[in-house]
Amino acid sequence: MIPLHRREWNRESWLFFMVVVPALLVLMALAAPVNHDEDQYLGAAALVRDAAIYRDFMSLQTPLHAYVFAPLTLLTGWSFLAMRVATALLAAATLALVYAAQRLLGVGRRTAMLATALLLCCTAFQVGASVVRNDILPALLLALAIVAALRALDGAAWSAPLAAGLCVGLAIAAKISYAPFAPALCLALLLPAHPAQPIFGRRIVMSTVAGIGVLAGMLPAVLCFARAPEAFWWGVVAFARSAPHAYYGASGQAPWLTPWGKLLRLLLVAAEGPALPALVVWLVASRRAHDGAARRARSLLGLFVLAGLVAAFLPAAGWRQYLLPALPPLFILLGTILTEPDDRRRAWGTLLVLFALAGLARPARDAAVALAEGSPVLRTERSAHRIGATLRAAGISGRLATVSVHAVVDSGHEFDHRFATGVFVARSRGLLSIEAADAFHVLTADGVARAFDRAPPGAILTGHEQPSDTFPLRQDATLRDYALAHAYVLHPVAGDDGELWLAPGSEALVRTQ
Repeated sequence: MIPLHRREWNRESWLFFMVVVPALLVLMALAAPVNHDEDQYLGAAALVRDAAIYRDFMSLQTPLHAYVFAPLTLLTGWSFLAMRVATALLAAATLALVYAAQRLLGVGRRTAMLATALLLCCTAFQVGASVVRNDILPALLLALAIVAALRALDGAAWSAPLAAGLCVGLAIAAKISYAPFAPALCLALLLPAHPAQPIFGRRIVMSTVAGIGVLAGMLPAVLCFARAPEAFWWGVVAFARSAPHAYYGASGQAPWLTPWGKLLRLLLVAAEGPALPALVVWLVASRRAHDGAARRARSLLGLFVLAGLVAAFLPAAGWRQYLLPALPPLFILLGTILTEPDDRRRAWGTLLVLFALAGLARPARDAAVALAEGSPVLRTERSAHRIGATLRAAGISGRLATVSVHAVVDSGHEFDHRFATGVFVARSRGLLSIEAADAFHVLTADGVARAFDRAPPGAILTGHEQPSDTFPLRQDATLRDYALAHAYVLHPVAGDDGELWLAPGSEALVRTQ
């Protein structure tokens, strides 16, 4: 039996989680390559301060992440860097909560710290912690929900299940794929300590209170839906159902979207670090009998792991970061398993450490490249400043059109908000009529030329979406083709891979002739 009780942190724990882990994660965020997934999150955070999400510009995600990160856009010229650092600090807080949850379950300090460090070695966690996406914020909220739910099981006040439900609801408002955690939480709070006990009384009330908390936490998303229901539904639900299949099919990658393709990819992702052996250890150890509080705690965490695996499988593709929802409850469970006496514990530990070392290969490679070439995010910030200076010198007043929002969000020049979703809508064909695209304030590949003919952009930035072996299509081709066809002049941006096209007749063209 694992008793539920509080354990105070010692100086070693505080130093590790308040200094070492945040510093390490910030360095990882500085070294991580720029990912075009970041564009839609940067764009939404930059626009939501002055415009209504979904009604005035499109977003493909539930809205909480944009609202939480919007204040960082006040750091003019450095918001991308600030959001990377903030993401890293949220990840550090998530690890601290995973550690705290294990301590609540009676796991020893060293074992809890080991299990938490193993989580840090998972590639899925590293990706969520080092790029600006809506992965780590709901993971943090999930870890908070777990701590609150464990306290509820331990007989805490009614505020505990309410807080657990509220955190799960907020996680859903940050990333819709966290929806499976709502029924998992309510079911877990219903389960009795012993199978023979009936479900009644306090457990039903706790589950109901948690459900009320979930609904309250989802309120930001509900209000945004009420304001622009058609745009919300298309961006958050309908687009995810259809667009990946169209793009992957055109790129010859359709097999990865089949159920077996997604399962294989997620297994490969789990093997990039100790997540896969941790799952195996949990499945092997889950057959062991437990009583009372230990049974209920294990059941709650097990349900959360299953909900996390469902959440990982919900998106159309199986990218690394999608496995993250399953990891906090999994490694809390792992800490409890490693605490128990077992002849296989040494073999499990060896296997976990070997996979953990493999999981460190990615950040080590990123660090080596960053030391040789400089931090990717800092290079992007300096490039954005040069782009802004060029546009001001050229007297460009019209919006800057680009799918690479990360390259211009700190330029000081307004970007075309119809590309707030980055490349994802802009590369799509056949998904929206021109009238619907206008209503949703987006531009697809089908409508770029028509929209630009009506109101030509002052400048166009391309070049950051180069073809790859996996995806051979050039994803900003429509913008580049328009610039070439309409006499936009390529202006060099020193130290940047981008192509800055200035409108004909701008002052900069006169100065460079």
